[in-house]
Amino acid sequence: MSDHLRVLIVEDEVTIARSLKQIASKYAGAEMVHSYQQAVETVKSYRPHVVLLDINLEGSEKNGIEFAQEYKEVYDFEVIFITAYFDSVTFAKANEVNPINYIIKPFKTSQISISLQLILTKINAHQEEGKDFDKTYLNKLTEEEKNVLYLISLGFSSKMISLYAKKSVKTVLNQRSNIVKKLELPNTNNSLLIWSLEHKPQITASVQE
Repeated sequence: MSDHLRVLIVEDEVTIARSLKQIASKYAGAEMVHSYQQAVETVKSYRPHVVLLDINLEGSEKNGIEFAQEYKEVYDFEVIFITAYFDSVTFAKANEVNPINYIIKPFKTSQISISLQLILTKINAHQEEGKDFDKTYLNKLTEEEKNVLYLISLGFSSKMISLYAKKSVKTVLNQRSNIVKKLELPNTNNSLLIWSLEHKPQITASVQE
């Protein structure tokens, strides 16, 4: 593990937030915030790999689940919910964002440590594999095609891409076809989606260059 991996702690109780930061700092760089708005501001600049996220954020208009719904896919981070609330409705809503874990307060240090170690080890290994990635294929794409590929890696359908990018569905489908050819992928269902998910970090980095 190394501090190039980043954990964001979103917890309104300062004492708990400090405890979580102490645990997380053993495995990665860690920052903590105490409100929804602070979380929104920090996630944009800090770009965490994992967010330890309290569900009920006192003094905030929105809760942790809403934060994950709005920003998890946009900034590509994993979520571990930490909460005192454990009811079927809350659990169902939390599961909609596919969290790595759902830890109930009061938690044990070992619960946080194990969850973080597992996900950060996986992320670190994925990043190491990506270092040998051949950029030749991505360099064949136009900037517009790279943006389309990035949206595909986020799970956007052709219709969603057309609405987001303000272009026709036919144009998006043509771009997808061109991308498949340039990447030399088999012309089969989901081949482009699978490739984009496998190379999501490299695609994201290419778009941000």
